[in-house]
Amino acid sequence: MMRMIAVLLVLFIVMVALLFGLLNAGTVTLDYYWGQWQLPLSWLLLLTLVAGMMIGVLLGLLRVIRLQLQLRGLRRQLRDVPDAGANNTAADRPGTERQ
Repeated sequence: MMRMIAVLLVLFIVMVALLFGLLNAGTVTLDYYWGQWQLPLSWLLLLTLVAGMMIGVLLGLLRVIRLQLQLRGLRRQLRDVPDAGANNTAADRPGTERQ
């Protein structure tokens, strides 16, 4: 059942994208310093969307890499601590007060 819903959702998205492309078929000129580029508006919007997604993925990957490096450093610090948690009782830990 879920597979059928997923297929229907993908078909709906494809149909909307095709309709969007047909409605935005007008040609636009993209001017930049060393030239011009003429292409349909729908292609320009698609290229902009893909570029934005790629930038978002790259920024997300940078964040993940930074967090992994931070986690590695914290694990190294924890490993270097000489058995600090062996003598702790429940009363010594915050949030475990007796009532």
